[in-house]
Amino acid sequence: MVDLLSLNRGHPGDALPVGWAVRAVRGQDAPSSSIVDSAGLRYLRIAGTSRAAWFVHELRMPLPVGGRLSWRWRVPLAPVGASLSAASTDDAALRVFVVFARHGVFEMTPRALFYTISDGTPPVMPAGPRRKPLASLVAGLPLTSLSWVSVTADPIADYRRLWQADAPRIVAIGVMQDTDQTRSAAIGDLLDLKWSTPNVTPP
Repeated sequence: MVDLLSLNRGHPGDALPVGWAVRAVRGQDAPSSSIVDSAGLRYLRIAGTSRAAWFVHELRMPLPVGGRLSWRWRVPLAPVGASLSAASTDDAALRVFVVFARHGVFEMTPRALFYTISDGTPPVMPAGPRRKPLASLVAGLPLTSLSWVSVTADPIADYRRLWQADAPRIVAIGVMQDTDQTRSAAIGDLLDLKWSTPNVTPP
């Protein structure tokens, strides 16, 4: 198991876990972030209004092959009017994302998967192997949730399904918040983020 969030290596009040960085979306201010320690739980809180940024953990070592990505999150405050059905409302209190290595020198933007909290409306997905480099999938969580919700995803299988090709190496994993379309407020909490390989029973 690889602990990608490593909150125990940081301290309450720190803006980000060790090894993480914030990158504002072009033309936008970044939401605030802070490690919170409450009722015996330590989590990362991201909050903002009319803002957008990536909170990124770049991987120095390859992840174990055949793994799954799992996390626990909640949304105390969701952006009003957010929906994946149109670009004008495509905001989220939290998105977990996975970035893959570029295929070659002519690929300008690396492909990335976003696991996004949604109102239940499926995202509009382009068809065919030449689909655009950013793909959004709905993850299991209502728009607003005061309880922690667990999600497990298989980014390698999702990559194959979406781009009809073998997945290259994962180079970064992180979380995003964007409220720049709806111009509303959002609060999202991330309790953990892990890469785990299934137990293999010897023959």
